[in-house]
Amino acid sequence: MCIGMRGLAGFDVHIRSSSTDLHSGVFGGAVLNPSHLAAEIVALLHDSDGRVAIPGFYDSVLELSPDEKLAMQALPFNESEFRRAAGGSPLMGEAGRSTLERTGSRPTADVVGLTSGYSGVGVKTIVPSTANIKITFRLVPNQDPDQIAELFHSWLRPLMPEGVEVEVWEEGRVSPALTPINHPAVKAASRSIEKVWGKAPYLVREGGSGPEEALGRILEAPVVFLGVGLPDDNIHAPNERIVLEQFWRGLLAVGELWFQMAATPDIRKVAQ
Repeated sequence: MCIGMRGLAGFDVHIRSSSTDLHSGVFGGAVLNPSHLAAEIVALLHDSDGRVAIPGFYDSVLELSPDEKLAMQALPFNESEFRRAAGGSPLMGEAGRSTLERTGSRPTADVVGLTSGYSGVGVKTIVPSTANIKITFRLVPNQDPDQIAELFHSWLRPLMPEGVEVEVWEEGRVSPALTPINHPAVKAASRSIEKVWGKAPYLVREGGSGPEEALGRILEAPVVFLGVGLPDDNIHAPNERIVLEQFWRGLLAVGELWFQMAATPDIRKVAQ
């Protein structure tokens, strides 16, 4: 059962070095190539230990509580299966952190799009006039998307040579969410799942992002998750699915949750 989601801050960086594409035989090697500049920016985004290299990025990161560490250690995680689900991709990331930490409780920076120059069949001998980098940051509890945006702008600005135009489009911000692992609402949802499935759920953080923090803050209530999706349901991909048995059990668990909440006097205690 999920008890937390990461936040998100996204940026679309547009770089322009000239008014038009240039002939590489005439201008190549003598003018700035925005493709090279974009590649340099991407390379500077992480240090040699896989950590985000933006100064101050980790300053407010909330570490796992002792109870969360124990819950993570209890998870039946198989790295080979994880790699298979990732299409065989090699595992890498922040040094000294497990794969489960990297995907749920640690912040990340990912280049999700990179374009410049000619991308059709064959080769076109040009120095491109523009380059585009799309970057998203997944954030963890105590990280503020607004502050991360300021840090990103402060880091990016000095990397731009004189004469280069840069425009940064902000693509939305979502705050991270976390309901403490021992919160009464989490315990009520856990009991509901155990009654329907016959086993107590594992408690995890999800690496994705959603509106949970805003829901809890505006409604002044804890947020609990009762999803029934499986890791191999092809989320956000072709042939996405839901297993019907999971779906029907989920309906029963939601019904049971109402009874469990009614029996928990401090269910609305605001998560701290």
